[in-house]
Amino acid sequence: MSAGAVIIRSATADDIESLEAIEIGCFTTTDPTVAQAAPGEVATAVRRGEVLVATIDREIVGFVQASARSPGHHFVDDIAVIESARDHGIGRQLVGAVLTQVGESCLVACTIAPSNTASLILFSRLGFVITAFLPDYYGPGKDRLWLERSPRPG
Repeated sequence: MSAGAVIIRSATADDIESLEAIEIGCFTTTDPTVAQAAPGEVATAVRRGEVLVATIDREIVGFVQASARSPGHHFVDDIAVIESARDHGIGRQLVGAVLTQVGESCLVACTIAPSNTASLILFSRLGFVITAFLPDYYGPGKDRLWLERSPRPG
């Protein structure tokens, strides 16, 4: 990974191919607990304006997809950072950008595989807490933890 500055911006239609490649690269595995986005999900989210990308020297190194579920409630649907860019705070910057976008008065939630220690640490450092265990959320053996960052008093 180069040492350029990380820039967070909204995804565009021109980014879809790169984002889908990152999704496949990050979530194609023999690990039965991993769940990849459904075909076309990332492209649809880009068209809806729900995806932010992180770039370094104009190369997309990660993205986050977050959607409004109801007024005052957003959900982080997906976050992915290429392997060579991990452990440099990019995931924190992406989720932080979502939190800034939605504001302090919004509840933000996500699901994480119990075995995904890196994501659990990332989200807990950003104020998310585990509120539920969801057995077989994505099918048999694909359990998830439900995490929330509660609205902050304004």
